[in-house]
Amino acid sequence: MQTIPVDTQSFTNILVNSEVRAATDFDTKAPTIDKETSLPVFSVELAAFTPEGIQTINVKVPSAQAPTLTVGQAVKVTGLVARAYKSGDRVAYSFKARSIEAAKAAN
Repeated sequence: MQTIPVDTQSFTNILVNSEVRAATDFDTKAPTIDKETSLPVFSVELAAFTPEGIQTINVKVPSAQAPTLTVGQAVKVTGLVARAYKSGDRVAYSFKARSIEAAKAAN
């Protein structure tokens, strides 16, 4: 599956839009384990602010523990990639990040 790097520098702000949840397999409902890192995968919806408007995206992140994030919190997303996949007769995208952490306050 092809991955497309996402330049998060083009976002003016990124906010947490949902609680962090453990990602699960759609069919078995078993916790998802990342194939590259062997770590559990967590999922969170983010609101990405761009000059064109706000986009909400669900982002999966492998981590030994669930990221400690709260709804409305500004975050820094590292290593964000989009992966295209076919869903019925349309193309959809899933998003994965290397890490999601609280953004440092501007001075």
